[in-house]
Amino acid sequence: MEEHKFKQNLVHEQENKEMADAAYETIKTMQVMLDQKNEQLKKKEDHIANLRDQMRKQAELDANQINKLREQISITGSSTLNKMHEIVSKNQGDGSMDQGRAQASASVRVDRKTRDHLQAQLDEKDHAIQRLQIRNKGNDKEAERYAQKNSELRN
Repeated sequence: MEEHKFKQNLVHEQENKEMADAAYETIKTMQVMLDQKNEQLKKKEDHIANLRDQMRKQAELDANQINKLREQISITGSSTLNKMHEIVSKNQGDGSMDQGRAQASASVRVDRKTRDHLQAQLDEKDHAIQRLQIRNKGNDKEAERYAQKNSELRN
């Protein structure tokens, strides 16, 4: 009977050793898997950081381009407007000196129509510039929303 107990103890010890070895191998395998997952996670976090940096840089480039285009619109609009005002002023000045003859002369009537036509074009350009300015104000708000989204993504 003692021999039987001794064999049972040996069998139990052997089973316990095998279970401990299996548990150790399982833990070791899980640790390797965990390390692999952590490495994948690190790579993805690095990739996300790179994408955010690229988005931030692109947003800065876009904002600079928008500002350049606005300046060009402003300069072009102002110079066109000034030229139109000069033409209208010049035509009005020339017509006011010869106002008595303008009523009698057909060529002066054509000049008057031209002056009226220029004034209408000038008014039309003024309205177009106002619409562009309103649209630019809307773009400012859109650019602010875009910048806010980018800052939220960076955080």
